[in-house]
Amino acid sequence: MGYIASNIFRRYDLASVATTTVLDFAQANSFRVDATAGAVTLVFANEPVGERSTVMKINIYGAGPVTWPAEIDWDEGAPPTLEAVRSRVLIDFDNDNIYGSLSMTK
Repeated sequence: MGYIASNIFRRYDLASVATTTVLDFAQANSFRVDATAGAVTLVFANEPVGERSTVMKINIYGAGPVTWPAEIDWDEGAPPTLEAVRSRVLIDFDNDNIYGSLSMTK
């Protein structure tokens, strides 16, 4: 069976210096967030509904404090500590639940 190309995993870079940044699933599921300039608040929009499940990849540059949506169930029980250069966070939307984990740091 052949591979069918899809734009579901298209890339969307979001350079953020604003206080609040909306990560919109209608746009993409891979984001770049700039937290080098200070505090950032992340808000999710257009999350999967019904019987859909997906993973969001967030590359965060800088260790500025990030305020995450409260509904995330973190692997370690609390949001991850970010590294100064880059941290990759995975957010797994599993129909009824939202799970978060730190995937990589540099």
